[in-house]
Amino acid sequence: MTTDNSTYILRNANCGSVVNMTVPQILEYINTGRNSEWLDYDETDWREGLREFTDLSVVAWTNGNGVQNAK
Repeated sequence: MTTDNSTYILRNANCGSVVNMTVPQILEYINTGRNSEWLDYDETDWREGLREFTDLSVVAWTNGNGVQNAK
């Protein structure tokens, strides 16, 4: 598995605020505070966890080659 070194630009659907997060930060945000039966999201499925369990969505990302807009 390759490591995603991108920084993601995320927008909160409720208030419109924008934050920058890396995949490890996103995973911590999604997985923190869950009960013992929770199966943690990881680098392979974090987008699903972001969509299902947060109010955040990816609007763009940067990987050192410039900013890419989400499709």
